[in-house]
Amino acid sequence: MKVIDTSAVIATVLGEHGSEHADQALFGGAMSTVNAAECLEVLIRKNYTPERAEELLLGTGLDFLAPDMAVSRDAACLAKHRGLSLGDRFCIALARALNVPVVTADRAFSTFELGVPVELIR
Repeated sequence: MKVIDTSAVIATVLGEHGSEHADQALFGGAMSTVNAAECLEVLIRKNYTPERAEELLLGTGLDFLAPDMAVSRDAACLAKHRGLSLGDRFCIALARALNVPVVTADRAFSTFELGVPVELIR
């Protein structure tokens, strides 16, 4: 299992550069419901209806996991790393809780010691 960041899912759904690497990680992957909301927001901003955005997201086959208080606390503590959004921090905190790698297109992840492997899709 790997935790998939919003940027990797958006790359897959929109067929962006790096999507071929992200596609491989989706099978058996997981995503925080916080990141799912972030994905929906991006797709809606790109003029997808909320229903179509949800359909595309569910079509990835990811498991969507609601963060518990421990993951939420860890996400809050990760704020010390400037440049990580709230969604980024929830993604990382979930990966840390599950002790699995993170898959992302966001190079900022690789600039910090996060305690989990970071796999960049591009």
